[in-house]
Amino acid sequence: MDNNGIYYCPLCYSQLSVEVVVEDDLFDDDEDDIEAFDSAGEIFVAEGISVQNQTPEEKKVIDRLQAIEEINFTLELLDVKLASFMAVNSYEIVSRLRTLEYAGEPAFAKEGESLAPKILAVAAHMANRGIDDATLRKLNVRTSTYNNKLRVLRILYSNKGQSVISEKIRYVGNAINLSKGIIDVIVEQYEENPLPNSEPDPSTRGAAFIYIKARQAGIKVTKTSLKNVPGVMKNALDRAIKSYEGVIRKGNNRDEDEVEIDEPNLE
Repeated sequence: MDNNGIYYCPLCYSQLSVEVVVEDDLFDDDEDDIEAFDSAGEIFVAEGISVQNQTPEEKKVIDRLQAIEEINFTLELLDVKLASFMAVNSYEIVSRLRTLEYAGEPAFAKEGESLAPKILAVAAHMANRGIDDATLRKLNVRTSTYNNKLRVLRILYSNKGQSVISEKIRYVGNAINLSKGIIDVIVEQYEENPLPNSEPDPSTRGAAFIYIKARQAGIKVTKTSLKNVPGVMKNALDRAIKSYEGVIRKGNNRDEDEVEIDEPNLE
């Protein structure tokens, strides 16, 4: 190129026709590109989740995850440690809550009930933290409702080794002279899959679980022997057994529908 801006071929020195590029053209944004980055007013959907094709279960899970975010908006100003725990462990909290709801645990399965008391009870129990009355009031959660759900969780699960039901299984098993080896196996089965039950009494739940598992294993355990154990409620034992049977039946039906999920080992 000479001083006049004309380009010549370096071999034959003939003048070349080269379109002069205007500087603004280099930065001329295409309207389509602008629209591609203009996401105002659009709803973000996480990869792998289709809003249109959501199953009822997916919707319940998403509703509970969103409820955790709403609770944390206030909770982080009142109890930052619990709020942080809930944010980090939100999927685990929802998973445990859905297990309780699906299995029909009375304190958690009532349709139309507010999600906040259930979520807070599960989160506090998993985090092994208490929630004071003042915090509950600011979250619009009744203390009695929260405490009732927490009591059920303490029966079903334990943060310090064995659950209350496991202890009752050992007590009832020893009372009817089961061998230590059989008791250990039944306790292990319960710890691996702590089933909910409509009966609140721990001793009766433990006796009912022994009856279910002994029958599955072909071990003779009679209802009469269980009802004679001090602390086991005679009138409630049959109901507790039927409740466990219903939970197991529902669980088996659910696993047949969800092919990709491994079937739980109930034997």
